[in-house]
Amino acid sequence: MEKTVVGSGGIDFGAGEPVCRDAVARPVATNSTTPWLERQKYYWDAVAPTYDLQYSTEWSAAENVIVARRLSTLLPEGPAPKVLDLGCGTGLGYGMLTELRPDMEYIGVDASAGMLDIFRSKFADDIQLLNEPVEGLLADRFHGIDLVIATFTSASYIDLRLRELLARVASWMKPSGCIYLSFLNRLSIGSMGALGFGRVIDYSSRGFTSGTVPAKRYTSRELIETCAGLGLSARTVSLGPFAGVFESKFFIRTNALLANYGGFGHTVDLMITGKAAAK
Repeated sequence: MEKTVVGSGGIDFGAGEPVCRDAVARPVATNSTTPWLERQKYYWDAVAPTYDLQYSTEWSAAENVIVARRLSTLLPEGPAPKVLDLGCGTGLGYGMLTELRPDMEYIGVDASAGMLDIFRSKFADDIQLLNEPVEGLLADRFHGIDLVIATFTSASYIDLRLRELLARVASWMKPSGCIYLSFLNRLSIGSMGALGFGRVIDYSSRGFTSGTVPAKRYTSRELIETCAGLGLSARTVSLGPFAGVFESKFFIRTNALLANYGGFGHTVDLMITGKAAAK
């Protein structure tokens, strides 16, 4: 999961609208459709070679346990659940899910070819991986998905309005399906300093200091209210209040105990368990 955050403006950019600034020096892209997507592809390609190393700490392992436990409650019983992983990166989600359900049917999506190259090098399995931005996946692209995930703040790098993102993802899942989307928290402890509470920020992964990537942040209330408007039954959790702030062995256990409360955590993770019951 990414940690270091650098604040910028508080504008809620829609798909295709200009991004705050191009903080990463990069060549001119020839096949990208928006400045946002150009920055995403270039940044994550640059991060890919050292990404797994930066998140091989004891703290990250503890966070993986938290997320894996949650995903286990969302996977349905029965044969071969169908899972869609948005922003699958180097395969962390795939690794966790295969431990839980080795029989699953998995589809991984990522805009970064560099991340997917690492993914393929780590797993010998014949895995369906799509090198495409989530923004380009239309509402009729997938059908009958049991579980849609975007873990460890991956949902924050998608340049869609929140309602559009949630509606599109919900259109892919079965009526009994579930969703787990992780966002940067707009009200995190880290935001209370110089970072401010802007919606869009320039963001940098742990250990990567040569550039930033645009990311959107949300509050628990925004997520829950948007889900309610779409008729989705949802709750929010986090990775704990100390993630991205005080990541030491001393705080691991306390952080895990507090992670089930959205609060002021580094992330706000949305767990959707289907359509809300009619009142």
